[in-house]
Amino acid sequence: MTEAAKKEVHGSCLCGEVAFHGKAQQNSFGVCHCSMCRKWSGGVMMALPLGDSLVFDKGEDLVTYYRSSPWGERAFCSACGTSLGWRMASSKAMVVSVMSLDEAADFSMDFQIFVDCNPGTYEFANETKMMTEAQFMESMQKNMPAS
Repeated sequence: MTEAAKKEVHGSCLCGEVAFHGKAQQNSFGVCHCSMCRKWSGGVMMALPLGDSLVFDKGEDLVTYYRSSPWGERAFCSACGTSLGWRMASSKAMVVSVMSLDEAADFSMDFQIFVDCNPGTYEFANETKMMTEAQFMESMQKNMPAS
């Protein structure tokens, strides 16, 4: 584990009305290519797990959670619309948008999910672990609430 893992990170939304901090759970982040993440973020979602360490320093009342699937919620600032993060509906553990962090350069991308959903209009040069939608959904099955 490198020094970046368990490093305290700080971030905020575009308008600055929501600010947060937490401990990075790993020294790398992942990218999601699913259509929901692309529409929600305006590109790909670059996600860094903070687990349950996320603390809102200000503006928590401006954070809105949108239930985007039976098992997932997306957090955004209701004042400016900034995509802040994602969590399982059954958990408070958050992954935050890397681009909302004050110092994103401390982390590197090492995995991609929903790679078969990439529309083909972009690609990343570095080599990473990759999972298709089916592979990712299978790995998440144990965390999904029973229907």
